[in-house]
Amino acid sequence: MGARRQIDEVLARYMRATDQRDGVAQAALFAPGGAIQVWSRSSDGEYVAAAPEFRAEDIAAVVAKVIGPHAPGSFSHHVTMDHLITVAGREAHLSAQFIVYEVRPAPEPPVRPSESGYYEMDLVLTEDGWRIARSDVMMDLPAS
Repeated sequence: MGARRQIDEVLARYMRATDQRDGVAQAALFAPGGAIQVWSRSSDGEYVAAAPEFRAEDIAAVVAKVIGPHAPGSFSHHVTMDHLITVAGREAHLSAQFIVYEVRPAPEPPVRPSESGYYEMDLVLTEDGWRIARSDVMMDLPAS
């Protein structure tokens, strides 16, 4: 499997871990010292930090305590598209658009989009394969 396909698979595993609220699996995709930062658009269209930066070693706890499980009967599904991947030796960058769909029980609409934006990820090739060195989640929606 080529580098681009391997990197694409890292994103796929990241999305599944996010949808399943599996912080341990999500954290395992990061390189040691890796970080994630969530950004929201301000009213003037500029990105501003929407949450503190988290290190790889904190991701499992953040998913469990801050994000938490889905409400009973609810789920989420990330859809990514338009992946742009550049590889330079043992470093790479992935840019992908995303939309998150919420699946809710009645009487709410059963499936609805809830988030959208871009994943901007820097990756490094480690002895364990490609790992995320930095993930910037660029949300299109303003911070609430």
